[in-house]
Order: sequence, then structure tokens, then C-alpha cells
Amino acid sequence: MIKGPLTPTAEIAFESYFGIYLVGNKVAAQLYEKHPALMIPNEQGVPEPPQRVHWDNAFTQRLLGLPGAYDLGPERCSWLIQGVTNWIGDNAFITKIDARYHRFNFMGDVTWVKGKVTDKYERDGKGYVRFALECVNHRNEVTATADAEAEIPKRRS
Repeated sequence: MIKGPLTPTAEIAFESYFGIYLVGNKVAAQLYEKHPALMIPNEQGVPEPPQRVHWDNAFTQRLLGLPGAYDLGPERCSWLIQGVTNWIGDNAFITKIDARYHRFNFMGDVTWVKGKVTDKYERDGKGYVRFALECVNHRNEVTATADAEAEIPKRRS
């Protein structure tokens, strides 16, 4: 499965869906007043959330010294989960996932989600499959790995 290239629009959309405090106007002013240390002034001196590191290259370079803006980790975890759900289909469900992040995904990066079945077994009369997954970017760097388990329907005899 392929994802990307990573764009600011995609990151803002994911963060909005994910529930991070991306707010504006009066709600933003109230949040900034309640938690002033949370915000970082932009070029005009207006406080903004630190989430800008996920879509603003210049801000991220200046604040953190990184090459540019980078993804939000839970987005990559959702890609790993999608890799499993694509394989298991609609009649199974994920029972465990353990994701680890190794490198940043920067703006413009393309990511391939790869996986393999590492084990198939029964437990308590139910069928299970274990997976080893990884996200690999266009520079052939592994940016995330995960181990997952899914309960799958058993075949009828």
C-alpha cells in the first residue's frame, strides 16, 4: 500500500480529524489565555499551536532545526492498521498493534506500508494471525514498524 506524497493539506486534514486542538478566533484566544506557554508566536507575533511543525516547513526548520515539517505519528499508525485491515477483510478484527516510530516522515515523502504474516494459531477456539509491518519511504528508510494480531474467522470443515 502506498501513501503520499505527504502534504501540508493532508496533515491539517488528519490533525483536524484526529482531534488535536486546531481552533481559531474566540476559541483560540480563550485557549491561549488559559495555557499561554502552549503557544508559539508566529512571524506576526500572534500565538499559534506547536502543531505547526506538522505543516509549516520554515517554522519547523527555525524552531527545531529539522529539514522541514513532519507527519503526526498516529497517522502512520493508522496506515499500519489499514495495511492489516486490507489483508484481514471485513469479517475479522485487530486485537493488538504495537507501533514504533524510527524516523520522521517529512513533507513530500512517499511511504510504502509493507507487511508479512509471521504466525497463524488458535487460542480459545478462535483463529489468529500475527503480522510484522513496516513503513518504508522513497529513500528506502524504515520509518516505522509494528507487530499486530488479528482474530480471523475459522474456515468451516
